[in-house]
Amino acid sequence: LVIALLELFWELFHRLEREFPSGDQHSVDVHRGIVAALRSHDPSAMMRAMDAHFDGIRRSLDSRRSTA
Repeated sequence: LVIALLELFWELFHRLEREFPSGDQHSVDVHRGIVAALRSHDPSAMMRAMDAHFDGIRRSLDSRRSTA
């Protein structure tokens, strides 16, 4: 199931990636936060980092949807 979900994610990501701005520093910072949370072995920090990551994706998609 996890592999199927990851494959679906990457398929959708590649379909949408041209819609996202290149050189997006926010995305770099969010992913660095995820790596730091993983390294800390802190489940709460990991949940916060993932929430921040998906909130950013939702906002980005919502803004594109409202301008379409």
